[in-house]
Amino acid sequence: MTAKRESSDSWYMAKRESSDAYYIAKRESSDSWYIAKRESGDAYFLAKRESGDAYFLAKRESGDAYFLARRESGDAYFLARRESGDAYFLAKRESGDAYFLAKRESSDSWYIAKRESNDPWYIAKRESSDAYYIAKRESSDSWYIS
Repeated sequence: MTAKRESSDSWYMAKRESSDAYYIAKRESSDSWYIAKRESGDAYFLAKRESGDAYFLAKRESGDAYFLARRESGDAYFLARRESGDAYFLAKRESGDAYFLAKRESSDSWYIAKRESNDPWYIAKRESSDAYYIAKRESSDSWYIS
């Protein structure tokens, strides 16, 4: 199979080994294409990067699937892995706000805590029920549980 290159546009080819099929991705102007290979089913997925937006791939090992997260302007995405179910969760960071992740060991789930402005957030673990609580510290040095 032939890939055609026109002017400044570039063509990329991805080979699917199982059925020996080819997929073609076109790169236009400044847009970039990225290819992710799924090993189990041996399939290829394409992610397009437009202007300043970037795509990131997260691999789920158990099901061997790929997930896409889009980064827009200054926003960043972070990935947290849930080990029991082997799943990925996304946390979005907006402007100056940061997200922190707390793991609950008993049920093996993830919680997200948001940090706003200059207020720091702290995570406290309650050992009896194995749960996490979020405490906010303000100027008066007092703690609040949310």
